[in-house]
Amino acid sequence: MNFALLFFPALVAALAHSPEIDNGVLQQFLSGTDFSVNAIDFDANGLPKGKCDALERPSITDEYPHLIEMLETAAKIPLDSEPVQRFIPPAYRTQAQLNTVKQVFTNVAGLLKDPSGFPDIPIHVTCDTQYHCESERYDVGSWTEVTRRMNFCLRFFQISTAKVIKCQKSDWLDLYDSKSRALIHEFMHVSQYGNKDDVTDKEGNSIYGAVKCSELANGKIKDTNPDLAFNNADNFAWLMLNYYYQVKCGYSIPL
Repeated sequence: MNFALLFFPALVAALAHSPEIDNGVLQQFLSGTDFSVNAIDFDANGLPKGKCDALERPSITDEYPHLIEMLETAAKIPLDSEPVQRFIPPAYRTQAQLNTVKQVFTNVAGLLKDPSGFPDIPIHVTCDTQYHCESERYDVGSWTEVTRRMNFCLRFFQISTAKVIKCQKSDWLDLYDSKSRALIHEFMHVSQYGNKDDVTDKEGNSIYGAVKCSELANGKIKDTNPDLAFNNADNFAWLMLNYYYQVKCGYSIPL
């Protein structure tokens, strides 16, 4: 089971249990607003509750164009960039390893732009505020691999859209957070993409947020192997976000 933390957006997924969802027939993913022909369906797939309503659904789908732009920018990130130094652990700072990350970003952007090329990846989107949403402050969403369920909690709908975020030199990186980062966080859990986890420290606390993710990658969390950062979904979400705004704003953004 994975929980997306702090502030993040739209698509959410969960690595977990119980076949409460029948995968059913896969449909095309993201063709306009006709959800009846999308591989990512919003009908709760037979669940007694969880169907996204008329306000929740566009809150999710309206973020897709912003996420695509971020992913396509991050797919060009160079090895010597500041975000790589911040969020990728030293042992994985090689061109070969970075290329695997860039390929994930490219693949997710491709899926969002042209779902017809990905016929075997059903994702059932739900908006059940009781499903893996125990912490109102931290639980944004979850991805359950077995049932292919991406569920959004109330916290998700309280996060800003990337559309309203502006470059401000006085701001630190957390203030650039948006639903787009939350989305790629959840996509990083999906086995066909990143297949990453939510890494925890020795006390069992999940490592989320720009500062904690950078500390993890650079060996600043006591008794926690920095190499674990390369298996932490949020590290890649912040990597994408950091590089995108560094390019867009034209300056280094402090943690």
